[in-house]
Amino acid sequence: MADIQILSPPNKKVKENIATEMVKRSSIQETYERVQSAIRIVSLVVFVGGRLLINTFPVILIAVLGCVYLHIAKKSNGSNMDSCDGKKHEATIWKRPVFVKGPLGIVSGTEIAFLVMFIALLIWSYAIYLQTGFATITPKSAAAARTNISVMKLRTAARRLGLVGNIGLGFLFFPVARGSSLLPLLGLTSENSIKYHIWLGHIVMIICTSHGLLYIIYWAITNQISEMLEWSKDGISNVAGELSLIFGLFMWIASIQRIRRKMFELFFYTHNLYILFIIFFIFHIGIPFACIMLPGFYLFLVDRYLRFLQSRQQVRLISARVLPCETVELNFSKGHDRLGVSVEGPYGPASTNYLRQDTLVLISGGSGITPFISIIREFIFLSTELKCKTPKIILICVFRKSSSLSMIDLILPISTIPYDISDLRLQIEAYITKDKEPQLNNQTYLQTKWFKPNPTDAPIYAILGSNSWLWLGTIISSSFIIFLIIIGILIRYYIFPIENDPNDTFSNPLKSFLHMLIICGSIVMVASIAFLLNKKHNAKEDKKIQDMEELLSEINGSSVGVLAAGPKKMRQEIATICSSGLAKNLHFDSISFSW
Repeated sequence: MADIQILSPPNKKVKENIATEMVKRSSIQETYERVQSAIRIVSLVVFVGGRLLINTFPVILIAVLGCVYLHIAKKSNGSNMDSCDGKKHEATIWKRPVFVKGPLGIVSGTEIAFLVMFIALLIWSYAIYLQTGFATITPKSAAAARTNISVMKLRTAARRLGLVGNIGLGFLFFPVARGSSLLPLLGLTSENSIKYHIWLGHIVMIICTSHGLLYIIYWAITNQISEMLEWSKDGISNVAGELSLIFGLFMWIASIQRIRRKMFELFFYTHNLYILFIIFFIFHIGIPFACIMLPGFYLFLVDRYLRFLQSRQQVRLISARVLPCETVELNFSKGHDRLGVSVEGPYGPASTNYLRQDTLVLISGGSGITPFISIIREFIFLSTELKCKTPKIILICVFRKSSSLSMIDLILPISTIPYDISDLRLQIEAYITKDKEPQLNNQTYLQTKWFKPNPTDAPIYAILGSNSWLWLGTIISSSFIIFLIIIGILIRYYIFPIENDPNDTFSNPLKSFLHMLIICGSIVMVASIAFLLNKKHNAKEDKKIQDMEELLSEINGSSVGVLAAGPKKMRQEIATICSSGLAKNLHFDSISFSW
């Protein structure tokens, strides 16, 4: 008969020890899980946020600091404007044109040097990418992939070429951010920078097209042509890349010089496909790799939205002059009865930059005289109003027909007060290339048309007012900080819980879409607020009554008689100003029409 052992229940002390040990184990396990979760969060933030900050933050910081620097320089130049002394400088060898013909156009030695260095950067990057990629290709890895080494090298070469194209794309949008602070910091203007955008566009499209063709060849060799229809949820999207390349090819073809000149509207509207090009490009590679091109595109987005806001409001058109050559000059206030006009800009440098030269030679062909008219008008103002010493101006203009000579009449602006330009050293030489003799029959003369202003139209203002650089720096920094805060919260409380689930993955296209949405939303919100505040300020300035004390204090003279006639309150205020002692040269006398 077996022994039956009856176990007595544990006593109270044993129960307490077991409970204590379980509490210790659960607390340790909970701490371990928290640490593990924190490590996952940090790794996710470092992977996404680290790339974002490393690639984007330095450029954003330089742009913001550049805005502050340009604001200080603008105020400094404004305070020294009365002296009108331009520093003379000599043209260096590097700034002189080296090539004047060819596919690059007119380029200087500095531009050639930077172009060569940029191409060298791309070649060096591609060589490094190939070296690291080919190092992992061995007979063993080829056998595991059931292919040969040459095919694997072809795939590596195609993929690394895409990485090089991403580097080129990172520079593509800097030259076309017209209001960016980076261009003036480098001594560039938006007009001069267009050719850099063209060069970069050709380079990027050559690389991206080669990248796509190599992948198509690889898929055809390996019988994986169906890969062209794949849109991966957690990897590279081939369909998005193909769509991006197609939109890029449309823009590239429309930008050919012959097509652009004959069908400019086709070129202009086709170039708006850059929006779809960038969207599908980000869907193709994902946000982590898109951070390389984000800085330039971010600054371009800020600038483009501000220009969009400015062009949506109609400006006040005062008059127009119609020349015999059918050229029309429009004069705006700084509303044919209702001619709707929207304006962007200005973007070019102030003509006072040319004060540093002793002589200016302006050579124009046809309508190319237009920018020179603005420059000469600025010099007329400086010499007549500010009594500044201006350089000698030699205007050499070439026209096809003699009727186009009337464009020279536009040098003098429309004004009820005649301009005395005797102090302006201006020499004009005009040449006709087509007409053998003047057309005397059916002559038409210059016509000036004045318009009735529309109360809803506004004068032309700088989009962000007089402190535009400070406002631009505020918009860039504030929108970027808002973007970082919102995307950080989104990653922590929405993306990370899904990424942390081993049975689920967060969609890469959705992640890219959320990043793009937040970037655009933060820029639109901050830029719109800044635009509305400046618009409100400009409206107040238009309705602002002139300060009489400021007007009287600016009058020079040893003895100035001030006669006041009008309402009693106005005469009292003027008498108070004259008797305040701030301006000892003012002598008040009141004229009253009431007894």
